[in-house]
Amino acid sequence: MHALCRAAVISGHPAHAEQALELGKAAFQRFAHRSASGNLVGIYWKMSTDLSRPLTLAMGLHDALDGLVTFREVQHVISKMRAETSASDLTAAITSISSLCRSKDWGTSDPLGIGGLLFDACRLSQLPPWPDDHRLFEEITNACEDGVRAFLASRFLTRPASQRLAFRELGLAIGLKAVPTILEPSKYAIARLPKGRHLQYQSLAEEIISAWLPYAQAPDELWHAHQDINDVMLATALTANTFLSIDERILLNVS
Repeated sequence: MHALCRAAVISGHPAHAEQALELGKAAFQRFAHRSASGNLVGIYWKMSTDLSRPLTLAMGLHDALDGLVTFREVQHVISKMRAETSASDLTAAITSISSLCRSKDWGTSDPLGIGGLLFDACRLSQLPPWPDDHRLFEEITNACEDGVRAFLASRFLTRPASQRLAFRELGLAIGLKAVPTILEPSKYAIARLPKGRHLQYQSLAEEIISAWLPYAQAPDELWHAHQDINDVMLATALTANTFLSIDERILLNVS
């Protein structure tokens, strides 16, 4: 959905945004886990390929948050292209999924999870405000700060490459490149993501990219084991400004 929104904004063709909206509606309808009374109680982590049944009953730690921010991004892009599209919106889905994101602990020390949180915070900082956004933004940035500290304390990056996964660490690098945008003066007061960490986070992002770039240039068995996702994540980390934007304005300060 994010990729389709970026395609719509960059190309100026609203059909891509309409596809993102249709995908969002279909996904929400099938992945939503509702009680007997019809209230949303969760989001299935995995569904069968035909979306007929859940394969995993549990909900991923950040699934609701990712869904909420992505649906709002789609809504935002659709609203900006309203004069050119007849598509409806995701207001009902956004209202429903918001209930799953109230007063949650988003904390994780997983690099890919931290990167995803930073990506969500970056998009949230660019979106028009909704009720309770300030609290949600603070919860996310608190979790990011704690997560980066825990990750660094683990000295995970000193382990042999054979004990690590490139795409998970590159996910963190992508998220870390969003920090300058997150720290821009905005509608949110950031409690625990001090501006003094800017250079530290950018340095960490470059350290991760530099560690894995040689494997992409001369792929070995380790890189080949997850080559598709490794290649995509590395390419995104190297061109993060386009990925992290949600509007026409490209975030030139994050590359």
